[in-house]
Amino acid sequence: MIGRIISRWIAVVIFLSLISKAVAAAPESSDRLAGLEAEVKALKEELVAEKADLAELKDSLRTLEEKQESAAPESQDLVVKLGINEKQYVFGDYWDDGLFFKTPGDVFTARIGGSLNLDARWTHAQPALQDYFVDHGRIRLQDSSELRRARIYLMGTMYNDFFYKFQVDFQDTLGSYYIHDAFVGLMNIPAVGAVLIGHAARAWGLNPVPDENWLTFMEWAPPFGFSIGQLLGVAAGNAYFDEHFNWAIQVGKTAGIHCNEIGESYNLNLRFTGTPWYIDGGRSMLHQGVSYTYRGSSDETRYMAGPSFSFGDVPPFIDIGNLDTRNVNGFNYSAALCEGPLGIQGEYYGMLVDQKDGPSSTFFQGLYVEASYYLTGENRGSQYIMSYGGFDRRIQPRHNFNMSKGTWGAFELAARYSWMSLDDDNIRGGILN
Repeated sequence: MIGRIISRWIAVVIFLSLISKAVAAAPESSDRLAGLEAEVKALKEELVAEKADLAELKDSLRTLEEKQESAAPESQDLVVKLGINEKQYVFGDYWDDGLFFKTPGDVFTARIGGSLNLDARWTHAQPALQDYFVDHGRIRLQDSSELRRARIYLMGTMYNDFFYKFQVDFQDTLGSYYIHDAFVGLMNIPAVGAVLIGHAARAWGLNPVPDENWLTFMEWAPPFGFSIGQLLGVAAGNAYFDEHFNWAIQVGKTAGIHCNEIGESYNLNLRFTGTPWYIDGGRSMLHQGVSYTYRGSSDETRYMAGPSFSFGDVPPFIDIGNLDTRNVNGFNYSAALCEGPLGIQGEYYGMLVDQKDGPSSTFFQGLYVEASYYLTGENRGSQYIMSYGGFDRRIQPRHNFNMSKGTWGAFELAARYSWMSLDDDNIRGGILN
């Protein structure tokens, strides 16, 4: 009996202790529940605010679309009338070294650009040379300036395989315009590479390759006179071994400034270039190239050269005149070494002329060597294009010209020596240094 009473009291004590613990824990649970309710309320308020912002954004977009539709109804009607698929054919445009247009997938691309070359020179000449000009009915050399050339071009690609270029130059020295480039081509041809047809520069030597805009000096070196002019014909070429080796062949006739044929002679040009090494985007590179040119038939041949700047009324310093020839064989070797901002390049020209009424192996020759250094640290080799082996790209300044930021673009210091001899056999055209 006593044991039963004791056991009941124990049970009552345990029950009371459990109740007291539950009562003690109740305030803590209530506080936690209240905190959770507050967090839920805050999240609901944020959700309502975001829904309001989203609705306001949708209204703004709808208003903008309505303004665009009302602003250009005529252009939309034109698109509908012409049956143009807007997403496929209307160009998107942006500026990239010229005004650049392209369609989705680069199905069509077009670049419109141009340049102005303004020349100024301060000259000094020996009295004997000045008297020579006067004796030949020309004016004396003097300080002068001119708008050397102005040009505009259109170039681009079609269907990722076709390319084209049309460029017109306006020259103060010629007093008129002339067609510099006018050609179309097909690229990505297995083994062959690319084929071009039309009016284009000669595939011969290193010096004629660059656009005049990217020349280090105001004009080419005088020996460029051995290869000056465009050809009207067909050219093909390709690059191999990660573009470390490339070749080009060109067949055509000498063309006038308006793409008209001006002689009976067919020209053949062969060009091979290699880049033994090209490291870090051209920071260290070496170019080697050899070229061969042949001109047959019986056209007259004339080689001449003047000062290394444009001056409209100055006669050539050296000149062989119009020489009757059976054919001409020409050879060229070019080399260029670039190490960071330093660039050294040069070319040698040799021309073997078969005269109609004279010796069959008259030899004219010339060369130039030049060195340049970017004082602002730009990479000279970055102007080299490996796909065809030439310096045909503008320099990208480390810091663009910006007076407000105190940056001044790129500055280059350069020097060049040229030599050209037109004296051999019965011809006394002169020697120019």
